[in-house]
Formats: sequence, C-alpha cells, structure tokens
Amino acid sequence: MHAAWEGYTGPVKLDAAKITLLTRTALVAGAPSPWNGVADLSADGVVVNALERSIPIGITPSRVQYSPERVSTDNLHLKVVEQDILLKLDFSRDMARDQRIDVDLNVPGLDLAHVTQAIGGLPPGTEVSGKVGLHVTARGPLEHPELIDPFVDLTLPLVDVKHPALKGLPFTITNGRIQVTRDDVIIPDAKSFMIKFGSEQFPFLLGGSVKEAAGVPNLFRADPKAIAPRLLDKIGGEKKIATLLGEDQTLRLIGDKLYKVKIHIKVADRPDFWEFKGALAPEDTQHFRENQHEIVEKYTLMAKQKLADTMGFKKAVYGEDNYKYLKIEHVGVLILDQGFNMVYPKEIPFYRLTVTPAEW
Repeated sequence: MHAAWEGYTGPVKLDAAKITLLTRTALVAGAPSPWNGVADLSADGVVVNALERSIPIGITPSRVQYSPERVSTDNLHLKVVEQDILLKLDFSRDMARDQRIDVDLNVPGLDLAHVTQAIGGLPPGTEVSGKVGLHVTARGPLEHPELIDPFVDLTLPLVDVKHPALKGLPFTITNGRIQVTRDDVIIPDAKSFMIKFGSEQFPFLLGGSVKEAAGVPNLFRADPKAIAPRLLDKIGGEKKIATLLGEDQTLRLIGDKLYKVKIHIKVADRPDFWEFKGALAPEDTQHFRENQHEIVEKYTLMAKQKLADTMGFKKAVYGEDNYKYLKIEHVGVLILDQGFNMVYPKEIPFYRLTVTPAEW
C-alpha cells in the first residue's frame, strides 16, 4: 500500500508492506446505535516518510471496538522505531453529544540511542543514550481543550548526554522522575534524582511543585523573566550552582565565550584573602572595553556584598551597603578575556601571563 498527503510541515508519504484488518459488525434493529463491532488490526513493514526522515512503524495484533457513538481500544500495541508503545483510547460522545477523549499512552523503555540514531535530528556532535519511561494520559471534551486534564510521568533511570557545549565533560542523570500537569511541573523525589557533571555529583536542586516554588497559580502562563529569579533564589542562587558544578568546570564551559573576573578581598577580621571568581555577564563582556570602569566597580561591589553576606551581614537585612560593616584593607581585581589574556588592570597577552587557564 502506498499513500501520500500534504501535511502542515510538508509532504508525508506512507508505505506499507502488509496491513491486515478483520472486522465483525452487528446490526441491531431499533437500537440507538445499530452499528456495533470489533476490528482486529495488524501491520508490518509500514514506513512513514516525513521531514526527510523515515520512521518504521508496526502494529502487533490489536483489537478496536467501534459504534456510531464510540471508538475504543484497551491495548493498541505499536512498534515505532522498534520501540514498544502501548495505547488505550476511548473516543466517544457524552449525553450532551460533546466529543470526549480518554487517552492512556505508555512507553515503558524508550532506547534513546537507538531512536536518535534511527531518526536523527540531533545537532552535530550530540549523543544521547540510556532508557526512559514515558506515561501520558489525557481526558476531557475535545470542544473545550482547556478542560482536558493531561498528565505526563517521565522516568529517567539512566541518561547520558554528550554535547559540544559541555566541552567533553560527561553529563549523566540517574533515578530521575518528572511529572507534568496542566499547570505545573513536579519533581517527586529530588534527593534520589542525581546529576553527575564531570567529576561532580549532586541531587536535583528543586523538589516538589515548581509552580509553588515560583509562587504562581499556573507555571506555563507565568512570565519566565519574572519567575526565573525566584526559582534561582530557591536553589541557592548562581553561586550555589557554580559551587556544585565546580569552579574549574564552570569556567571550562564558559571560558571561550565570556570574560572572567577574579577579585581578592582582605578584611581585618580574616587572616586570609577571600576570593570571588566567576564570569562577566554577556552584556558586560560585550561592552567591557567602552565601560571598563563601571563594570569593574559593579563586580567589585558585588564581591564586597557577597563577602559581607558570608560574614553575617546579610544584604536582605543590611541593604546594599552591608559591606560597609567590614573593615576592608585591600581589594585586588583581575579580568581575563575569552582567550585568557589579561585586560584588567592592564592588557597583557596570555603567553606573558604567569597564570594558566588550568590554574585560573
């Protein structure tokens, strides 16, 4: 069998070596729905060609019940790219003649490496491996999609990701679980949800309801720019993330894109220098040459405020001038560009520096 049609994103072609359909229909005189029956369906060698990709699909022998008011199946067993997909479907009309749908889709063990190799589409140099489980349900009236109640349960027992942006550092997820509802994302067990990045390993930083952490009634309708700072604060801020990822690994990720800053501060109450190390924001990196003085002052102030925070003079309590409670004796600032060339306090090329990127 061969078929073709124009889809929303371009032509779609269907080739099938074998499709078997056996139906049995009963006609009941006088019944509200006289046509009732079952259909046994199976398919082999089906290939869907779309978006310049070929997707093999198979249907193991499955049964569908039908009538004028309802089409349903308790177990439609699909094979898509050799992956098992189990589907329960109930499409019907209620007493008000509204169309309703009840879908239960289960993918018990999706082999990421096999699927991505078979279908492609990943950026060059990207590899994803491991298995995930996916369970999706949706119920409600088709005429009112806003009333459909969807639920997604994603389990990630072991997932490995390689990407050029990771600069060769391994990224692995174990024992992960994410649930998605109509208005929320839920992390049921953040302590077991482990992330390994390079040589560092730590649990997922946010647990429970994300919309509650963000303080909004609907996570997907909220302004990302408004909730991002709240969520960042909930997980301990950028410093927490940088600490978990490891300073050296963080700079390895961003070193070729952003300027780096290191600030040493000596206060009377500490025997040693306190160090602030990180990267300039993209806009500060871009405009460092013309706004050097303002940007240096900005990060020096930030470092002083963070030091005061660590010494008990919390910015939330003492305000922007919390650092004035410290007796600061010395401040040293060093800024390097993307190639680890010194650009502050004076410009010195990398080959003349005594600090190497690894030592930075």
